[in-house]
Amino acid sequence: MALGWTWADPITGLLITAAILLVLRQAAREVDPRSTLVEAHQVAVEAEHTLMHALPRLSAALVHPDPQPLDGIDHHAALAGHR
Repeated sequence: MALGWTWADPITGLLITAAILLVLRQAAREVDPRSTLVEAHQVAVEAEHTLMHALPRLSAALVHPDPQPLDGIDHHAALAGHR
């Protein structure tokens, strides 16, 4: 806002959101519910790497792979009482 660019922050926020959505879209296509932990970890690392290149000022990103629920299993049941 120092330069009178009141639109800069919202535009930057939208660009960051778009980059995150693109990475999530790519990751969602790659994460097979039968993937091994090593494979899921590699997809998460690649997503984080892509984000850091897309957003040069980003110093860190947390990418949490979730397995696709199968047979009604809630993979976050242990955390349900804490939300």
